[in-house]
Amino acid sequence: MFVNRKSVIITVLTLLIALHAGSGKSFAAEEIASFSNVKGEVRIKSPYRAKGKWLRVKKPGVTLFNGDEIKTLAGSAELTFNDGSLMKISENSSLSIEERPTRKKLFGFIDLSYMNRNIKVSFGKLWANVRKVRGMWTSFESKVAVAGIRGTTVSMYVDSRGDMQFSNEEGEVEISKHDGSFTVKMDRGKNVWIKGEEGDKTLVQSVNGDMGIYTDNVTIQLGHKNAIILGISGDETTVDTPDFNESSVALIANAANINLDGGESVNIATDVVKNETKIFVPGSSTGDIGVKITATTVTLDPGEGIVIQMDEVNETAAISILQSKDGVYIFNEDGRTYNLGPEDRMEVRTWDYTPEKVEPQYDPIVPPPPVEAGPASPVGP
Repeated sequence: MFVNRKSVIITVLTLLIALHAGSGKSFAAEEIASFSNVKGEVRIKSPYRAKGKWLRVKKPGVTLFNGDEIKTLAGSAELTFNDGSLMKISENSSLSIEERPTRKKLFGFIDLSYMNRNIKVSFGKLWANVRKVRGMWTSFESKVAVAGIRGTTVSMYVDSRGDMQFSNEEGEVEISKHDGSFTVKMDRGKNVWIKGEEGDKTLVQSVNGDMGIYTDNVTIQLGHKNAIILGISGDETTVDTPDFNESSVALIANAANINLDGGESVNIATDVVKNETKIFVPGSSTGDIGVKITATTVTLDPGEGIVIQMDEVNETAAISILQSKDGVYIFNEDGRTYNLGPEDRMEVRTWDYTPEKVEPQYDPIVPPPPVEAGPASPVGP
């Protein structure tokens, strides 16, 4: 049997290259940027230089390899990437930069391949102008969350705990917790602070502007200077609002709309298969919570909960009382108030309700019958 040795060699090389690309590792040093400006004491650590020891960068022009670490002590640095993107690193900062090929599924079946430039910040401050380049996605990562951008100008500050402040000057930014439990979306001019709390809870505070926060259970509209503490476990989302909030925070869970003032709390769990939403107000909440389904409002005191099961075909919702102390008040579209106890159930409309205008109806004016001519009045003498 004849074997084409050239074909075999090409096949083996192709396989090795494919395995290399899939692993995201480099066989050799890969230049991704260079120092365009250096001030003061700046150090760099690379497996391709001096056996991985920390070296001082004394002047511009030094190359940055894929996976290198950078520390600025009493100094600052400026990097220019191969695609023209620019990053300025302030003093007392520590970070690493790695570019690796990444794949992900879109809609479950479309395979997207792109290069991810990951800038992992341990602590410190930086500013970056990232060019929009096809096939390149840049992420800024801290211990608590990761921000993904394409073609925008941003700044980032990370403290010693790994909590981060992220500012977006142009374009759009998405910031997600590492486990993907929530995503913050903010556009131009917005600034957010994300801080790890006890357990798995996370503080998200607007430093400037309003922004949307998205979980599997609920969509949250965070207003200017407001904050929430998110706790996500399985299919349940807990939202707490700090006392210092100046305005309410709007939540949308399926067809239910909720506004939380400072110090109030709510737990929300959604079952997509059953089209069912459980809403519970913990005893720690400082006030009652109003849950609105179009024109119907349910008032929940601390310690009370309901289950809302949607029927989109018939445009109705069944409200079942999950837990209650003195009864749950429901203000219905018909203008009546209902007080339901545990295990009670009530069906309400889910489409926008507009009362019909009824014009006052008056009885038609019927003229009196004509006066018939009668006998002449007697004439006196």
